[in-house]
Amino acid sequence: MNPIHSKTDSKKTNLEFLNHLYASLAEELSLEGTLKTLSKILRDYFDCRYTDFILLDDKNKDQYTIYNVLKSGEIEIHDTKVQGLTKKAIETKKAIAIEDVKKEPLYDKWRKDVKSELCVPLFSKRRVIGCINLEFIDKQTFEKDTITSLEIVGKGVGAILRNAKLHETIDKSEKKFRQLVEHMNEGLWVGDENHNTTYVNPKFAEMAGLSKEECLKKDCFDFYDEDSVQDIQANHELRTKGTSSQYELTMMNKNGDKIPLLCSGTPISGGTLGIFTNLSLLKEKEQQITELSKSERLLAYITDNSIDGIISVDRNLIIKSWNKGAEKMFGYKKEEVLGQNVRMLMPPQKIKQGELEQIVKITLEKGFLRSYESIRINKAGKDLNVALSVTKLTDEKNRFIGFGIIYRDISYQKKAEKELQSRFESMQNAYLELGRQRRQLDYLLDTLNIAIGDEHFPNIENYIANAAIMLTKADGATLRLFNKKDKLLHLKALSGVQAAWWGKSKVEFQNTIAERAYDTRRPIFINDLQNNPVYTSPKLAAEHGFLAALAIPLYVKNEYIGNLTLYSSDKNKLNLIDDTFIANFGKQASLALFTNKQ
Repeated sequence: MNPIHSKTDSKKTNLEFLNHLYASLAEELSLEGTLKTLSKILRDYFDCRYTDFILLDDKNKDQYTIYNVLKSGEIEIHDTKVQGLTKKAIETKKAIAIEDVKKEPLYDKWRKDVKSELCVPLFSKRRVIGCINLEFIDKQTFEKDTITSLEIVGKGVGAILRNAKLHETIDKSEKKFRQLVEHMNEGLWVGDENHNTTYVNPKFAEMAGLSKEECLKKDCFDFYDEDSVQDIQANHELRTKGTSSQYELTMMNKNGDKIPLLCSGTPISGGTLGIFTNLSLLKEKEQQITELSKSERLLAYITDNSIDGIISVDRNLIIKSWNKGAEKMFGYKKEEVLGQNVRMLMPPQKIKQGELEQIVKITLEKGFLRSYESIRINKAGKDLNVALSVTKLTDEKNRFIGFGIIYRDISYQKKAEKELQSRFESMQNAYLELGRQRRQLDYLLDTLNIAIGDEHFPNIENYIANAAIMLTKADGATLRLFNKKDKLLHLKALSGVQAAWWGKSKVEFQNTIAERAYDTRRPIFINDLQNNPVYTSPKLAAEHGFLAALAIPLYVKNEYIGNLTLYSSDKNKLNLIDDTFIANFGKQASLALFTNKQ
């Protein structure tokens, strides 16, 4: 039977409808799936021909998007300004039921076969974000209970649709991010806190000679030789301190080939991110430098084949050669730098720190310095992020004659690392917010399921008190129910407070904060329990260290159920609770208590 025309047991029918609706929507995440599921349930339940969903554009407050879900399941989308009954429902924040649209001057004659229309505003955090529009080709008689149920749907479904839109936005952002990552020329590896692989991009899998699925079965140590494993472990110690680092290691691919890599590792929330550059070509160049006897021939060859800045200096650090890569990187012509000291490329602070002397010392001791990250300045005075490799140069008789220096501009790499970190953090924050809102919705749905359950639930009062603390992180909670005979509030459940509270098992209702909360139909915040003249239990509150409280009225329609009070030892904690969410929880708890005692 169509519940719009039902005259018997309408309350139970509507509760069954709400339970079915929320249970079905709990399985959906995408906006399209949510709209299709919601449309089917509304059409089947109300036998309406057309279902439209109008949602506010977050960027343009005057612009709305209309989603018309067809019977075929397809969704037509229109961007427009709202008008007619839809506009009135959104502006007044109330449901509008029109039994005969021909007699309604505000009706927008969009569809000629429509006889009746029902518009229900959608809410999210006390703000109207759109509305649901149901249109009927047969004339309807709308009952008050049905409209009330739909208003409850509007308040609950609004948050779900907003979350679905957020999920859709995150999906689009993630797709763009993945396109960037999967087309990088460097390998990207992400691991959890135990160094197990959670993601690799195609370039990393290609270097390892494995499929992505094979990579995900390995931890970070499985890809490298024994010497590299020790270096990785040493650098992991830096990650625990929140420090990034760059170092060289050797990958052993599936065929047993060794691939020299430059690893740029950085800590991220829940693990580590690494960017890997294949150094095979650079290693080949370095090998050629070692094999050739004359530095002039080496530099001449590399100059014609490298975009890196490559120079040579003599024993006194005077520039003797300058390739085209260095000319492009630093902006100086060869004639401007030959005969100048290499210090001309260093910022004053680096010179004061003695960086050049340290580089010379290490290179003379080891014969080379690899991928040392630092700052250099170009002709325009702009700082450049560079990774420099220094090699000790000798003549045919192995006599020291100077240094060969290769500068690699890593400005883009630094920017990419920062952007990747920022994108990961943004995605994680969004998922955390989605998770928080989903947990809150789960508690509300659990309370609703209890309210409409077929079996009697003996501990509903304790459940509500405990759930209130878990949802709000309050320090304590008490639940009192109103007794119509003695006009007193009877203590039924408590959580986070001592048993001594049972000493005040009955308290007055008239002229109390509980009565004021019921009169206003809103939770009331008390920020100073000790000095509030209306509060009746200051001694108990002081024994528990409670400084503030939040009184939440429990009622169904005009029948008063009782009062749920939350306590906190921090005056500011309860102020941070979302008013709309706690009010909705109070309504759900009221309905559960009312139904449970029937």
